Amino acid sequence: MAKYMVLYRSSVSAQDQMASASPEQAQEGMDMWMRWADKAGSAVVDLGSPLGGSRLVPSGADAQTGTPIGGFSVLEADSADDAVALLEGHPHLQAPGGVIEVLDFLQIPGMWRMMFPIAPEVPDENATSRDLAQAALATLVPGIANYEIVHVTLYRVHQRVAKTFRLGRVFLAGDAAHINNPLGGMGMNGGIHDALNLAQRLADVWHGKVADAALDRYDKQRRLITLEYVQKHTVQNKRNLEAREPEEQARFRNEMQRVAADLALTRDYLLRVSMIASLSRAAELG
Repeated sequence: MAKYMVLYRSSVSAQDQMASASPEQAQEGMDMWMRWADKAGSAVVDLGSPLGGSRLVPSGADAQTGTPIGGFSVLEADSADDAVALLEGHPHLQAPGGVIEVLDFLQIPGMWRMMFPIAPEVPDENATSRDLAQAALATLVPGIANYEIVHVTLYRVHQRVAKTFRLGRVFLAGDAAHINNPLGGMGMNGGIHDALNLAQRLADVWHGKVADAALDRYDKQRRLITLEYVQKHTVQNKRNLEAREPEEQARFRNEMQRVAADLALTRDYLLRVSMIASLSRAAELG
C-alpha cells in the first residue's frame, strides 16, 4: 500500500465558499464529505482540512501556483489509479472550478527512524552526540559498528493536562488539552475521543437540542478521562518498557503472559489499552 497526497483546487477559495454558505448549505456540504469518507473507508488516512490564506518564503516570491489549493486529504491505496478511483464522485468536484490533484508520497530509501530513551542526568550535548547514538544502535544488532547516522535530535517527553478544557467559547482538545509520552498511541486516540465528544455537543447546542450548559460536561468528562486513562496508562507503559531491573522486566513479562493465557483478561486488557473502556467511564460521568 502507498500513500497519496490529495490536493483540492478551486477557482473560489475555501474561505470564500465557507463565508458565503448558509448553515444549511454548510451542513449539506459536510454531510456529502462524510458520505464520501464512509464510502472510501480505511483508505482515508487523514480526511484533512480546508486551507486558508498562504504566505511565501521569502516574502515577495512568485510561487506561480495556478489554481489555489483549498484543502487536502491523505489516502492509502495499492496504486495511483486506485487512489484516483476513490475520488470519483467526490463532493469537491461540485465546487466552482473544482479540480483534484493526486500526488505520490515518495519513500526515503535506506533510512530508518530509531528512538531511544535518554537518562535525565545526561547533558543535552551528550544526548545528541554521534558517540551516544552509535552506542545505542550497537545494542540492536550485535557485531555491527559505525552506523551511518544522518540526523540526531532530542525531544522531551511531557505529561501535562490543562486546568480546564473549556473557557467560555474556547475549547481545548487533543495535544492542546493534554500531552503525554507517545507509547501506546493514547494521546492520538484521546484526541479523537475529545473531538467526537465535543463535536456532538456543539452540534446539539447549535441546533437548539440542548442548552449551552451541556458543553460544560465536555470538560468534566474528557479531562477526568485524560487523568484516569491517558496519563495513567502512558506513564505505566513508559515504566514497563524502560524497566532495567531484571525483577521488573520479569514482572512485566509474567503479567503479559498471564493476560494472554486468559480470554477474559485479554478482552479487558484490550478494552483498556484501546481506550474503548474509557467511553463507558465517560458515559458514567454524565
